[in-house]
Amino acid sequence: MAKYDITFSCGHTETRQLVGKETQRHSYIAWAERAGRCSACAKLDKMAAIEAVEVEHDLPALTGSDKQVAWARTIRAEIMGEVMEYLTTLRVKAEAQDKVAEYEERAAVLLQVIGANTAARYWIDNKGRPARELLLSAHKVTAQ
Repeated sequence: MAKYDITFSCGHTETRQLVGKETQRHSYIAWAERAGRCSACAKLDKMAAIEAVEVEHDLPALTGSDKQVAWARTIRAEIMGEVMEYLTTLRVKAEAQDKVAEYEERAAVLLQVIGANTAARYWIDNKGRPARELLLSAHKVTAQ
């Protein structure tokens, strides 16, 4: 275990404590210099990805404490990605049954219902819940 000053590919330098065999530590350093991002840039990249999901799905601002909102935004972006993956599998089935128009219409409504949840608590409480279950819950809401 030793501390190293590493200049990452983004140009920033950080001191990192590395463990493991010396060859593994030097291998990590080489990778970090070639392709790694410092903590600050990695955080900015993550926030940019979250914002991209929010814009893509026209998601509203969340309500709750600052900590809840920050955590829930991350969770919401992950959940929306999982929901989109699941919807992609459903689209393949719709294509096989020649029902793409119905699928597109239904998927848009379900995404709108899921995305409309503005309480940070909702996203935190549903962390780890399968996309299929979230879509079924949204379907029940629209069927009422």
